[in-house]
Amino acid sequence: MMGMRVVVRCSRLALRSLLVLLATAGVLAMSSGVAGAAGTEDPGSAPWKQVPRDRLIAECGLDPAMLNAYAPNLLLSPFVVIRHGKLCWEGSLQPNATTESYPVFSATKTFGAMLFGMVVTRSSLLSDTSKVADWVSAADRKTINPDALMVHVLGMVSTNADLSFGKKRKWSYDTDGTREIDVLALAMDKAIAAEPDRFGGAKDAAEFAQKALFDPLGMSASHWPGGAIGGNLTTSVHDMARLGQLILQRGLWQGERVISEEYLYRMTHPSFEDTNTGYGYLTYVNAASGWAWPTSSADQNCSPFGEWPSYPHRPLFQSTGPNGGVPDNRAQKLDIAHVFSSGTGGQKWIVYRGLDIVIATRNGLLSVGDGGKLIEGFSSHKTVWNAIRPAMLPFDPVYAGDEAGFCKAYRASEYAPDLREPWFDGKAAPAASPTKVKPACKSRRRLTLAIARPKGMTVQRVDVRLDGRRVRVKTSRGRMTAVIDLRGRGATVAIVRIVLRGVRAGKPVVVSRTRAFRTCAKGS
Repeated sequence: MMGMRVVVRCSRLALRSLLVLLATAGVLAMSSGVAGAAGTEDPGSAPWKQVPRDRLIAECGLDPAMLNAYAPNLLLSPFVVIRHGKLCWEGSLQPNATTESYPVFSATKTFGAMLFGMVVTRSSLLSDTSKVADWVSAADRKTINPDALMVHVLGMVSTNADLSFGKKRKWSYDTDGTREIDVLALAMDKAIAAEPDRFGGAKDAAEFAQKALFDPLGMSASHWPGGAIGGNLTTSVHDMARLGQLILQRGLWQGERVISEEYLYRMTHPSFEDTNTGYGYLTYVNAASGWAWPTSSADQNCSPFGEWPSYPHRPLFQSTGPNGGVPDNRAQKLDIAHVFSSGTGGQKWIVYRGLDIVIATRNGLLSVGDGGKLIEGFSSHKTVWNAIRPAMLPFDPVYAGDEAGFCKAYRASEYAPDLREPWFDGKAAPAASPTKVKPACKSRRRLTLAIARPKGMTVQRVDVRLDGRRVRVKTSRGRMTAVIDLRGRGATVAIVRIVLRGVRAGKPVVVSRTRAFRTCAKGS
């Protein structure tokens, strides 16, 4: 057969299928000379530094001329586009509009879910399957079901009378957080007070957020006062992009674990799809049908949908079949759902894992839509997405110049040319392995707490409170004691606050102390 030439012919469809396989595996990205070759990174705590225009193709895989042509559609809504961990494009008519601090309203909720994940990642006591009643008083629980777990609060279903699968009522939004989700802040404060060494000495969730999230991520424009998570975060467009980047990087920042990957996976997948296919843990998940959002609409055109890999799925193992409203109940090839936060007026950060992109927008209600019309709140990011997609496609290793083909494959979760890493490093997601709720306990602890007198202080009044309720203080032979009765409580932490008022050296003095007790300590 020497000297003979063997010619192998393959169909255009087969060739494209091969290219899709190679691109998804990352082979073509390494040789394309654009996005993949630039590498991926995050900025650490340093400010974002915008990629120069003449480097946009090489470092971001975006055509600057096409971006400029679309820019007039985005003049009224400050935005940023992060790709491969770099600030590739931003725009605004107002100076500093992407860097100044401002209220982001309900985008606070997704931040709150992330912070809760950071707390449960470190806590040995609190988890998303902890019982709410074990951590929050009846007065603070209000209408929350006595049997509800934290996961029910995170999915905004905890006030349902029946929490079983298929029995929940129509999903409703906890707009200001006072109906249910603010109890997460109370639980975080208690968990931190119980084990301060696990939280860098932080005294509460607000201080922990500053030390463990804002500072290491360089979120210098961000402030959260604590106490609630319905809408009290102030931040910037640049800082919102960092939160999105943390999700995209599966909870890692500069190689350090900030949030557990398992928690983030649950957060960014449908939590209770029998009532809402498009909501995870205080996070919106793109869905084909069955989603219920207060003001938003799903992206049906060119974004993948969220779906768990097996059923029933964790953490409560309620669902019986494919979720996310995926057409024809097909099994997804890639787990790349588009997820986002959303605050009143168009405050958002949006994650496109398969393309290594994060978009953050401000005042999206003011954005000019593709047809020159005022667009609804959720669509502000769609406008940015519609702008960068054509600017990205000329450099796509498979679908260059074929937007329809790209959207069809990407929407079907079959194509992700810039996926950094699959969830769990490509291993089977742990959805099929039950996460057992921690065994319930009924505490038998009844403690007598001795209250020491501060040196040199004449004590005139003592106030002791157990989880906010006053406890009687006894004085006998100069010794002050209080009985801390934890009997009958479930597995949680009890917080005792002691305030002593008096005088020292003729001047009024107030001394405060806080103690935390596990209700179900070993042997109790």
